[in-house]
Amino acid sequence: MERRLEADRVIRAERHRLLGFIPVTRVTVRQALAVRRIRDHLAAVMSEKRPISQVDPHDAALVALVVAGDLRIAMPRGERSRRKRRIAELSARDRVGPAPAALRRVIQRQRSAAAGG
Repeated sequence: MERRLEADRVIRAERHRLLGFIPVTRVTVRQALAVRRIRDHLAAVMSEKRPISQVDPHDAALVALVVAGDLRIAMPRGERSRRKRRIAELSARDRVGPAPAALRRVIQRQRSAAAGG
């Protein structure tokens, strides 16, 4: 997916090694307007003004995937900390299905493998 996004000039991925041996990729989104729209959309979904029952299931799934994928560009950690309860309500498995939990496991495995563990 990353290579496809690079080829389509959506992102720029700069690869280097940390401490000479840990592979690191810094990803920069080239389309700032798209990022802004996603952030604004997520902020609206996260708003306490709209009851959970009125949040579209696709929007709830988007929140769950952004959090599971640790996409800080879309939702910074500070925002996640402030909205922890709302995120938990939106991310309930009966609302979003198994994909966010599966994504989280895959990412954890990849990070463990990259760290040598």
